[in-house]
Amino acid sequence: MTIDIKEPFSVNGIKNLLVAFKGLLSNNYPAACLALGGTVMSLGYQRIIQAGGSCPVVLLTGDTETSKTTVLKACLFVTGSAEVKGY
Repeated sequence: MTIDIKEPFSVNGIKNLLVAFKGLLSNNYPAACLALGGTVMSLGYQRIIQAGGSCPVVLLTGDTETSKTTVLKACLFVTGSAEVKGY
């Protein structure tokens, strides 16, 4: 299944990504939503730190073949990064 998002910065960009997650990830959809929420939250980390003193971080953990890398790549695209850097 392929979803073509022509305007990634449109108002519906996050909605389209969530719809894609739901269609592709079935059982891992809630975890993918949390990861995306954490990513979007991190875009405003400075304001969060000013207001609350800290900014939580979302970690993706779990068994192999649970779509962690796919979700991470999608979340990185939201931030403008296009590659996953390993260590």
